[in-house]
Amino acid sequence: MRILYDARKIIPEATGVGYVAEKLLEQLISHQDLEIIAFTRKGISQLPKLISYKNLIIHETEDNTDYFGLKRIIFEQTAIPNLIKKYNPDILHLTNGFGVPFFFTSNKPKIVLTVHDLIPLTSYKELMHPLTNTMFKVLFSYGINKADAIVTVSKFTADDVKKYYPNVKDIQVVYNGIDSFQKINNFDKIWSNLQKKYNIRQEYILYIGGFAPRKNVFRLLESYNDLIKDNKYKYQLLICGKFTKNKDIQNQLNNINQFVSSNNLQNQVRLIGYLNFDEKYILLSKAKFFAYLSLYEGFGLPVLEALSVGTPVLTSKNSVMEEVADKYSLYAKSNNITDIVGKMINMLLEYSKYKELAKESEKKLIPSYNWQSAGEKYFNIFKNLL
Repeated sequence: MRILYDARKIIPEATGVGYVAEKLLEQLISHQDLEIIAFTRKGISQLPKLISYKNLIIHETEDNTDYFGLKRIIFEQTAIPNLIKKYNPDILHLTNGFGVPFFFTSNKPKIVLTVHDLIPLTSYKELMHPLTNTMFKVLFSYGINKADAIVTVSKFTADDVKKYYPNVKDIQVVYNGIDSFQKINNFDKIWSNLQKKYNIRQEYILYIGGFAPRKNVFRLLESYNDLIKDNKYKYQLLICGKFTKNKDIQNQLNNINQFVSSNNLQNQVRLIGYLNFDEKYILLSKAKFFAYLSLYEGFGLPVLEALSVGTPVLTSKNSVMEEVADKYSLYAKSNNITDIVGKMINMLLEYSKYKELAKESEKKLIPSYNWQSAGEKYFNIFKNLL
């Protein structure tokens, strides 16, 4: 079975969709029944480390453009049909919900569309130019109707698809996995270096994620500032994530820095960039609790990563978080600072309760999110289409 696999988001320091695409590909290539042609962006791929697999072909494209730009749309409507003609795949797996060729009418290959979220259709489409967003809506709608199999990463996203496209009947949910954090031999040394590098002087509340406006980091910062006005709550706030050059992201970071400066929080709030695997594990393990109050997500991987190391979690109510984290987290209204502060206080006053829930989740919740299971489910989806 030959699979044409969209690997364009698999880049160094990949997060979100790119991280998921990479972990899934690692599982799929273990199936000797599959021959996978992974097309990726020229010169910035993370895939060469997988080159030893004989059933994997890496096809570098010229698509080095802004991933949200019009040039990407042009690429998808011209280059992908050419790749189909070149490789004659049985399955075209589009790993980010987009890319179904608009003028492609053949019944081969079968198209599998993975939908992570419906951001372009919601009020959280902040990273797209209005014209680009309109074009994405048209192409996404076409893809939803053209796909032979639609896969979502949560029931929450599946319900979103059904809300916007009520005629779509068959949606399969395949949950993402999470990496198992392994014990680190030089844990104490790395932790000591992190403390010195980022001036971590006391217990801290931790955020790891992106900086798009929907991630709600600024409201988290405002809530934290209200919390520590009561002198009995002496915690730092560590804000970690990849600093990109996107204009909206830069605006968010500027707003955060201005707020920190104007409220004299330079010693309390630490802005930390991208974390490697060991650094993430250590900071998650050492955190008092993990705060992730995003306004909209399709899955919510960081919440599960925190729980997997026994760290209590405060996250968003009425969202996908309640689906994936179940009873093992504390939930706040993410658009309400008063409620967020109240739940922070609740977390600290009843800390042993939420610490115990996090530890319980390591055995009762986390094992249900694993990449091997996700890979097997996709393999069966591919097989059943042929």
